[in-house]
Amino acid sequence: MIRCASLRSRRAWVAIGLGSLFVVGCGSSGSSGTGIGGSSGGAGVSGAAGSSGAAGTTGGAGGSVGVTSGSAGVSGGTAGTGGGNTGGTAGSGGGQAGAQAGSNGQAGSAGQAGRGAGGGAAGTTGAGGGPGTGGRGGTTGFALTSPTLPDGAAFPTDATCDTTMASSQFPGVAWTGAPAGTMGFAIALVDTSLIDLTPPNANGFHWVMWDIPAGVASLPQGLPAGSPPAGLSNLSPAMQKKAPSGDAYLGPCPNFPSTAHTKTDNYELRLYALSQASLPSNLASMTVQQIVTAIEALPPIGRAVLTGHSNAASSSLK
Repeated sequence: MIRCASLRSRRAWVAIGLGSLFVVGCGSSGSSGTGIGGSSGGAGVSGAAGSSGAAGTTGGAGGSVGVTSGSAGVSGGTAGTGGGNTGGTAGSGGGQAGAQAGSNGQAGSAGQAGRGAGGGAAGTTGAGGGPGTGGRGGTTGFALTSPTLPDGAAFPTDATCDTTMASSQFPGVAWTGAPAGTMGFAIALVDTSLIDLTPPNANGFHWVMWDIPAGVASLPQGLPAGSPPAGLSNLSPAMQKKAPSGDAYLGPCPNFPSTAHTKTDNYELRLYALSQASLPSNLASMTVQQIVTAIEALPPIGRAVLTGHSNAASSSLK
């Protein structure tokens, strides 16, 4: 046991016994925060105590000579909640060691653990949210439109297998805002209700055209068949292919081979801006799915998308 030499003098004595450390503050008369810690350690003065009972270091005892307020206990004191304004609560297993530090022990920083041995680490600041995803098309200003197919609308009848014509007719498209460095374009019609399956359904890849020159900014309604399309000199380098074979546009027909209009699928016309004017010649021998996959793997430097839907039905693809 340690006794203070005089109530009128300011001294601090330290004794070590039974493997525990006790800190006793002797203040002049009227000073606060002089309680002797219990056998299992006092609570922190400010800020929450760590999981091992570590005391906070702020809020020194009034009148003491540089004695750190609140000694670390052997067993854990109760953790403060959020770093309150009053002194830390004494540990459940020990006597109080200066329940209040000084005249106004300052609160610890919000929720911060004490700095004593074994104190719990302070929580890290939550990371900011990631940037929002870009809008449709993926390239600012690159847009695809159609005079007969507003974005998100139903495909015109003649652009599907419901047409009374011999074959479905391309709806016609135009584009603006191609990214810098564009050397050529490719365009494809896909049934996203099928290709978004796992694995993708190959029947969802309808038609593709590639090697479209960089100076071209539209494709006409009723695009002619052929590779290149017949009678269009500005598309003389271009190649096209439909599923399962042929060199013409193939429109939506989600209910094939049924004639009942029971199913509606979603479609995308995808326009790709490419950094090369022409693609390898062996693409012509590939399936539509393989060609689209190869184009997307380049990768394109820009993409614009026009969406639509259809419940067309026919016993024949056209």
